[in-house]
Amino acid sequence: MKKFKDFSIKIEDREFKVHKFLLAARSPTLAEMIKNNPDADELQLVDISVEIFEKILKYLYVSK
Repeated sequence: MKKFKDFSIKIEDREFKVHKFLLAARSPTLAEMIKNNPDADELQLVDISVEIFEKILKYLYVSK
């Protein structure tokens, strides 16, 4: 359901469509990044690999 995803995170040549509220609720680091850029609809990350971010994203979405 990509149409409900309101934020993008770009790493290298990949773009991840995500839910801003979920990232902010589950990750203090991403919450701070979003808070510091409230009008942004995307975030470019440079110090992380795509493979590691995919694992983090999966954890944020499926862990309780």
